[in-house]
Amino acid sequence: MQIELGPDGNFALTLHNGHTVAIPLTLSGLAAIRRILLSAETSEDRRIGTRGAPIQHMIDQWLKADSARKAAEADEFAKSLNIEIDL
Repeated sequence: MQIELGPDGNFALTLHNGHTVAIPLTLSGLAAIRRILLSAETSEDRRIGTRGAPIQHMIDQWLKADSARKAAEADEFAKSLNIEIDL
């Protein structure tokens, strides 16, 4: 695998089979790269569409799920403050 800075400012991750996916230059993007590298290292299945060789749609779904999880955590935190604001 090879990681480069793509023309759009995101990471360009080229997989072992030459397939390239774009990953945003964010903490969630770095977590996705870590997930891919760990999966590629521990799995013998190197087919495209697996966790170790994901397609762009898979990465987009991971990032969307991570964003939704973070939003839910922020909502829970805001609720835990128990502050009411009247305008």
